[in-house]
Amino acid sequence: MKPDTSGVASTQRFSELCDQHAAGMAFHMCMQYLCHAQLLAVRQHAESKNVLLKGDIPFLVSRDSSDVWLNQAPFQLAAYAGDASDGSTPHGQDWGFSPSPCDAVPPQAFAWRNHRLALSERSSHLCRCAHLLASV
Repeated sequence: MKPDTSGVASTQRFSELCDQHAAGMAFHMCMQYLCHAQLLAVRQHAESKNVLLKGDIPFLVSRDSSDVWLNQAPFQLAAYAGDASDGSTPHGQDWGFSPSPCDAVPPQAFAWRNHRLALSERSSHLCRCAHLLASV
């Protein structure tokens, strides 16, 4: 389920979406739990064999994601991350991501990033931080 970003992000709108999509959300929460449990078992097995697991954390997330929709403060919603124009993309690329502001980053941005890192530490020993950028 993709959050409906056409409306105002609010606790009430979130509750409405939860009511409308309860069955689908329950299925995906179950799948996430099962994958998480399996990944923890893989980490444990890797440790028993002296193998380190490397995780990947994408810090750029879609503006349609629940991360952005429910936690808008850490993101610059008016800005777009992408790539400059080149021979194959004369108008550049719009990746649809909202970067975090690098000046006066709100405390929520650090809390959000730290939470993502803490979750990654549970399942992997090493971490590649992908797409960690900010706008100036």
